[in-house]
Amino acid sequence: MANLTTFIGQNLWLCIAFIAVILIYLIFEIRHMTTQKHTITVQDAISLSNRQRAVFLDIRDDKAYNQKHIVGAIHATIEQLKSSTKILKKHQNVPIIVYCDEGVRAKSACQLLKENGFNAYVLKGGLNQWLKDSMPVDNKSKQPKNNPIEQKG
Repeated sequence: MANLTTFIGQNLWLCIAFIAVILIYLIFEIRHMTTQKHTITVQDAISLSNRQRAVFLDIRDDKAYNQKHIVGAIHATIEQLKSSTKILKKHQNVPIIVYCDEGVRAKSACQLLKENGFNAYVLKGGLNQWLKDSMPVDNKSKQPKNNPIEQKG
């Protein structure tokens, strides 16, 4: 123990730097764990949807939602959620899986929902990860509306 005290006395700045690095690392890890706490993978989202009837919430803009979205997803932009979460009241008792393109904006929407009493999760990687994993999407732009060729036949 005397050697430790001598070492610290002779290398005070080195010890302070070492303790600072450890504290920064611990703070980073704690933040990472708390932000990842409500983030789920595509497979976990599917499991949650199947087992607990979780619903998907697409928070992207109207144009992006209309191009493609997860099948059965509810659509509400972050601005709509900030003004009112009433559109989700009927889903208060089931998990809500929030997603955007990458999963970044969905974190703030998830936090907003949690503050309003919802059981919300963020889809890790967002719609891009969903597509990479070859999961089904509703692609409205590919669905013909009143195709005149089909009506003639």
